[in-house]
Order: sequence, then C-alpha cells, then structure tokens
Amino acid sequence: MKLLEVFPLRVEKEREVTINMYPKSKRVIINSMIRFLGAVICLAVLATAGLAQTTGSATLRGSVKDPQGAIIRGATVTLTSERTKDERKTTSSDDGTYVFSALAPGDYSMKVEAPGFKTAELPHIAVETSSTRALDITAEVGAPTETVTVTSGGAQLETETGAKENTISAAQIDNLSIISRSSLELLRILPGVVAPDNTSLESIAFGGGANANSQYHVNGLRGEQNNVTIDGSRMIDIGSNNGTIITANPDMVQEVKVQTSNYAAEHGTSAVQISATTKGGSSSFHGSVYDYIRNYKFQANDRSNSINNVVRPKSKYNYPGGNIGGPIIFPGTNFNKNRDKLFFFVGYERYYQQVDEGSNKFRVPTLKERVGDFSESAPGSIFVPLIVPLMVSLASQTLIMPIPLQLMETGIQFQWMLHQVIIFRAARTQRVLALLY
Repeated sequence: MKLLEVFPLRVEKEREVTINMYPKSKRVIINSMIRFLGAVICLAVLATAGLAQTTGSATLRGSVKDPQGAIIRGATVTLTSERTKDERKTTSSDDGTYVFSALAPGDYSMKVEAPGFKTAELPHIAVETSSTRALDITAEVGAPTETVTVTSGGAQLETETGAKENTISAAQIDNLSIISRSSLELLRILPGVVAPDNTSLESIAFGGGANANSQYHVNGLRGEQNNVTIDGSRMIDIGSNNGTIITANPDMVQEVKVQTSNYAAEHGTSAVQISATTKGGSSSFHGSVYDYIRNYKFQANDRSNSINNVVRPKSKYNYPGGNIGGPIIFPGTNFNKNRDKLFFFVGYERYYQQVDEGSNKFRVPTLKERVGDFSESAPGSIFVPLIVPLMVSLASQTLIMPIPLQLMETGIQFQWMLHQVIIFRAARTQRVLALLY
C-alpha cells in the first residue's frame, strides 16, 4: 500500500511589481510641478538673503600695520558676530588692507593673526546701519601665542564718507521715553529736526501720529521729501507721500539712522533718508511679552480744563504684544547644531486705541456782533462769511467788490472763495452774484 506520495516542489524567483497609480502623462505633470515649486522656494530664499545682505548692510575696512607703521601682508583677519557667532575671514592684501562688506548691523569681535606678531583681539565693535567704518589694527611684535586685547577706544569720527548722519541706537530706543509706538518719534531728539506737537503723537496710525513722516522737518526741508525704509525696503505710502506702510515698532527695531546730506547714491534722491533696521535672531533664544497701557484714570487733567471745570478726556490706549527670536533647530538632525547658520525673529503687537478728542476753545460772538455791529471787535478776531455782489467792468476788465466802509475800518479778516456764480447780462457791464465764504 502506498502511504506517501512525494510531489516535486517548484520554486520561482521573487519578482518586484510596481503599480503606477497615475498614467505617465500625469506623473510628468506632477514631477514638473514639484520641480517648479522647489525652484520658486529656492529663488525666494536666495532673493531674501540677497536683499538682507545688500540693503541696510554696512562695510568694515581698514589696514594692518606694525608698531612702526609698516604694512603687514597676509595677516588673517577673523570677524565674529557677537549675536549669531557667525565667522568671516579674510587676508590682508599686498597693501595691508582688509574689507568686510555686506555686514548686518550689530556688535562684532575681531581677531588678527600674523607670523611674528602677537594675536590682536578687538571685542564689541559696533557696526551701524548703512555705514562704512574704518578700523586700523596695530599688531605688536611677539609670539603668535600671545594675545593683546583692546578693551576700549576713542570716539569714532566719520572719515570714510562725507555723509551727514545721526544714529538712534538700540539703547536709546529702549531707555528713552516716547508717547506713541513708533521709533520715528525719536527723531525729535536729533539736532535740526522739528517734530510734530506732542498732542498729535497720542495715537498711532499708518499715516498719523508719529508715523506722519511729512510732519518731521529736518534742517528746514519739507517733510514730504523724507524717505523711510525698513531693512532697505521703502515704506512710504506712495498714494499720499506720507505715512508708513509698516510701523517701526520700538520693541522690534534695532536702530534708526537719519542721513541728511552727502549720502551714497544707493539711497535715492530724497532729501532726508530715515533707515530703520529690525532685530534678528541670535544663537540663543530671547523673547519678551509686554503690555503698554495709558489710561485716562492715571493721567492728570489739562490746566485749561481744570480752570473751566471740564472733565479730562477719557482716552484709553492699550498695546499688548510680544516677540521671540533664536536659532532654527530641527530635532533629531545635525542641522544648525552649532547655532550659527539660520535664525528667526518674529513679533506681534495689537493696537487698542479709544481716543477722546476732549474740549476745544472757540470764540462766540457778542450781542453787538450778533446784530452786525463790529465796532468793538478786536482787529483780526472775527471771520465773517459774506454774500456780496460783484461788478465786472467789460471796458477796464477790473473787478469791483463793494464792502461797507465800517467793516473795512474794523480790520476784520475776510476769506474770499468763489463758490457759485450767477451772471446777469447787461449792455456794458456784467453783474455777478457770488457766494463767498
């Protein structure tokens, strides 16, 4: 009896089967779209990086010499940002000079190394917005392992350019008291600037308050000729040539520079250049949360209101906001592990403004003035709207405007504006009835 039947076993090789969910034409379209989006993102990143390096950037240059004033060729100059820890290196040329261009405004430290000379270190080098600064280094003879640190220096005198400029630093923005929420208000502390009245700075708007750039007159020039830029981008409202599209918020701006004459051609043709630079992220995380409150309950009344027993204006101003900046890190990867390549800074502020215009002073007419007797009125104190007939002589082409003599003798000021004209034709003259106000 046959108990077990053995069947031959056939083994085939494994095959990988690929299932295409889309037809070939659709796959080509999808791949093209992905490549196009990738190219757009790369161009946007490169354009943003290029803009940040070319607008509002600064230049630091100088020479490296020995104690006798002879130039030192081939010295290694290292510039490190104290905010981002980013390093840039260059070598002194044959004439002993070095140049660092397209620098972001901020504080830097420099190290100079050359064979046969001690290493020179210069910390806290301030580089301002759109500036060109000269910094010459004198290296002492000695071993490169020895280090000479320059901890302080004299006041810097602008010798690289002929521009007349003033800078409002970050410390001034933080410590000086301002009324509104715009750094442009600090222009009033600079010499030669006539700023708006304090009462007009109570509230803030894109074209009003401290942002009304046409109200700042620098060295006698008209405010409409001012040009305001933030990080190199023009912020003027081109529709009215006044106001800023983005507010230079004092908690988000690093510094503001005002250039009034002899500035470089890159800034355009405006009479006054106002350049603001926003803050940026650093190698460590920093941020703040705040709320600026100005309430009528904490303010004294105006003196004229107090004398006339008028209550104080019930204005309320509330500006909550915050900002944070730091390095961009992707957990689980080594990207930017040294925190010296990519950074971010973001801020937000909300405006709550309830403006009470308060009281105003007006002059009301006396009893005599109400019946047309202006004999006791002070000269120049009355404005009278009139409807008077005008006579136009066709022969002499002159305008005859009769005014009562008693009104002329009082010195009353009249403002004439032709509002409506009705012509009655006659033989030799035209009688014109004009509404003047």
